[in-house]
Amino acid sequence: MIRMRMRVFVWVCALAVSIPLAACQKVQPASKDGVTEEFPPGKAPKISCAEPSFNFGEREEAETLDHQFVIQNTGNFPLTISKVTSSCGCTAVKAEKSHVQPGESTIISASWKLEARLGKQTKTILVFSNAPEHKKQGYQLTIAAEVVSDIVLEPLVHRLGKIAWDSYIDKTFELKTQKEGVSFNLLGVAVEVINPGRAKRNAEELVSVEQEEVVPNKHYRFRVVSSGELPLGTLSLRLTAKTDSKKEKYYATLTGTVIGPLIITPSRIAVVKRQSPGKESKYRISLSPGIVHKFKVLEAIPPLEEIKVDIVETEDSNYFILLANVPTDERIQGRELIIKTNAFRAEEIRIPFDCTSSSQ
Repeated sequence: MIRMRMRVFVWVCALAVSIPLAACQKVQPASKDGVTEEFPPGKAPKISCAEPSFNFGEREEAETLDHQFVIQNTGNFPLTISKVTSSCGCTAVKAEKSHVQPGESTIISASWKLEARLGKQTKTILVFSNAPEHKKQGYQLTIAAEVVSDIVLEPLVHRLGKIAWDSYIDKTFELKTQKEGVSFNLLGVAVEVINPGRAKRNAEELVSVEQEEVVPNKHYRFRVVSSGELPLGTLSLRLTAKTDSKKEKYYATLTGTVIGPLIITPSRIAVVKRQSPGKESKYRISLSPGIVHKFKVLEAIPPLEEIKVDIVETEDSNYFILLANVPTDERIQGRELIIKTNAFRAEEIRIPFDCTSSSQ
């Protein structure tokens, strides 16, 4: 009886040791679209490419470049490609097939539009699959080129940085040929506002364009000057020169951030209309130095008596206007919060309330 018990004990111990040893023989699980995939012992896919980088060399700006990468499964388990992404919307990528058996290969096609790009350019392509070595960050491919153009509009971007609302803008762009024997006719030049949320603002209200012919059919100069005070916030203008060349249109941008005496965030108070009557909300408005470096908030006047206002000054001389008990119905629509300060040209600030409906 004692010997039988000893045999049973030894058998149980051997079983307990063999289970974790068998588990250790498994390859690390691979993740495919958030789902863990386990491979049999000693089995796993492996993604590889003999030429993961390709350089097109010097190419024309108007071209669309195409290249095919050969991707091979050098592992011993089927490779599954879940997705292929590119670092830029100008590059379209696609896998020929998503399932690749061991020893087989597939094609990753890339189509790259060079329009509006000049100089040395590099784009990244990521191939996501169940290959354990690249399951998180993807397998990287790259394409590169040096983009040139017979005709250029320079500079491509004028960055103004932070400027005062009453600043005078005076920036020059030049459209000219790069090669001997190349000529073109200028058909027109225009400026448009491309700020998100400001598409309705007419560019002619902000700037005007003066045109100069430096060398007929070869070199033109455009001078962009402001027409008056600039609207606060992000300023983004696009200059378009239209020609009879193969490319037809050439673009450049002028960007900056226009600041007033004070920086006020938000400029409008968006109140979400609640379905439940009587509900109230809290809001915070921040005031910080713009052109005026030192200022004081003297008073904040709410549009309704029931709205509670608290003025908080921080150690760095910024201010927070805290609003409580703000109604979330039609009573607040079209009303304004009035903030009074001692800042020059910002003695009285009016912040409107916008009441919008909520589906919740």
